Amino acid sequence: MTEAELLELLCDYSQNTQGMFGLLLTVVFAYLVTAYLVGHRLSSFQAAVISVLFVFGAGFIVIGMYGSMLRMAVFIEKLQQMSPDQTFVVSRGFILGFTTIAALSVPVSLFFTYQIRRNPELGATST
Repeated sequence: MTEAELLELLCDYSQNTQGMFGLLLTVVFAYLVTAYLVGHRLSSFQAAVISVLFVFGAGFIVIGMYGSMLRMAVFIEKLQQMSPDQTFVVSRGFILGFTTIAALSVPVSLFFTYQIRRNPELGATST
């Protein structure tokens, strides 16, 4: 593979990862808004179903981000072999740290929902 092809693939995977991160933020935000506005009014079954769907949806997004970023690391390693003087920011440590922080958004959001359900006054109240 040529350097130009590797750079194009790297950009494609980078945009893919950015899109997945945006999707993760959207899913987390929607879950948190739902929890804040109506979390205390949901039945236990409804809260459980929404939470399970959230965990699976957000989990698949995080796994996809991780896979996409690992592929980026492979392209970067190949590019650095071709041009050792180039430096890239994405490293395996960055990938692990970034996906760990993204993955932590799931349990933190679940805890927020748990708090709203236990203390409804923390959520939005209608007057």
